[in-house]
Amino acid sequence: MAGITLKKRNKMGRRSHKGFTLIETIAALAIMITLVAIAVPMAIKFMETQETKSARTEMSHIFNDIFFGDPKNGTYGFVGDLGIYPEPNQGSNNLPEELIKNVHNRPAYHTSKDAFGNPTGVKFGWNGPYSPDGENLLKDPWGEYYLFKYDPYNAAIIISKGPNRRYEGASGDDLIYPIHGEEIHVYGSVLIEVRDERSNHHPPTETLLFYYSDKGKDAYKKAECSCSPPGYICSVLFDGTYVHHGLHFIELLDNKGNILSSTVATVIHGQQTKVTLTLR
Repeated sequence: MAGITLKKRNKMGRRSHKGFTLIETIAALAIMITLVAIAVPMAIKFMETQETKSARTEMSHIFNDIFFGDPKNGTYGFVGDLGIYPEPNQGSNNLPEELIKNVHNRPAYHTSKDAFGNPTGVKFGWNGPYSPDGENLLKDPWGEYYLFKYDPYNAAIIISKGPNRRYEGASGDDLIYPIHGEEIHVYGSVLIEVRDERSNHHPPTETLLFYYSDKGKDAYKKAECSCSPPGYICSVLFDGTYVHHGLHFIELLDNKGNILSSTVATVIHGQQTKVTLTLR
């Protein structure tokens, strides 16, 4: 009939269109579910591995900031500045807050002075924060506080509770730095030799003063040193928790309190430093 347009139909008399059948849709969903079931655990495992790597790296940086610092830039870390381990927060083993805040009112970073009030050239005192991360320093990638445990005469360790966020006595999935069982002694010793080459010195006994940081305060240990006859070498060993990693000042006095010689000594953790003072 004129004026009427007929729509093209398929052989069944229905409009032609594309689409999924119910079976195809179910099959596609099954494949997607299978892929998700495989991918999600892999993604979780990957994230956990990355977080573990991040925690270990962070723990190594914290440990270095506490104990060793960066001597090339003139810092020997918290221990070098204050002569002690950082103190854990009261009632907990959490990583000490005083790494980022001077919560114990330690003396400010300053050039230390000898027994006569003269500057030694060695700096002591709180020089934090000891990490540019600030508050983020205290927590691991899982949002839990790092733990800090130590024995003044043995290894100190930093612990992360790990992915399960439970402390299991440094076992299970707990992360430990340094590697469990490895001992890091932040204290060393200093052997001081005094060689007396004077021909007419009197008296033969001098006094050695060894300066160190006592919680950021200037302090010193005293020892007698006898050098007689001329050419004789007197040796004195300073050893103990006051001989902390970092810089120390050494002074030799006569019996009248006059300064005969002085020097700065670098103590390396776990090692013995030898210093020779020669009197002419």
